[in-house]
Amino acid sequence: MYICEECESVFEAPNRKKYREEHGEITIFETCPKCGSEEYSEVDYCDECYIAVKPMQARMCRKCKLRLREKFSRFLGALSRVEIFELDDILDGESIENFL
Repeated sequence: MYICEECESVFEAPNRKKYREEHGEITIFETCPKCGSEEYSEVDYCDECYIAVKPMQARMCRKCKLRLREKFSRFLGALSRVEIFELDDILDGESIENFL
């Protein structure tokens, strides 16, 4: 599967267009079937919901990132000001994963 860098559509295979040049050489262009862009790459998948995302975009799609932010906001909203300062001191620039 591939994803277009321009329109972000996901497709199985690019369109192939052949052009014959003056000297008989054939040039093949592979393009996005939806918008015709030559800029596409193989997809990665969101680690949470497994939908296609741009490679190296992140581990999560936009929808899952929004859901995570909502969960985190609810969590922070339940903490007191002292607890938030304590968490800040505990993390001190470290990954939260180091404290699980």
